[in-house]
Amino acid sequence: MTAASVRVEVRDGVPVVVVTGEIDIVNAAEVGGQLFNAAPNSAPGLVVDLSGVSYLDSRGVHLLFELANRLRMRHQHLHLVVPSRA
Repeated sequence: MTAASVRVEVRDGVPVVVVTGEIDIVNAAEVGGQLFNAAPNSAPGLVVDLSGVSYLDSRGVHLLFELANRLRMRHQHLHLVVPSRA
């Protein structure tokens, strides 16, 4: 089983989700649920820090697009933090 850890912090009123581990078909739904719930309607957007993610498969990429679309419908922004080696 693959594992991912999701931690939510709030910085200057903006939720920042720090994800570590692997995101794949096994855990993408669980991780996605945590990401979707991290941004209240009152937030200007969401920052997702993927610096600690060691593996991201196509299902993980799909959930990021889905998250961006959901936020866009609420007039919120998605910002991704990725390591320079990505």
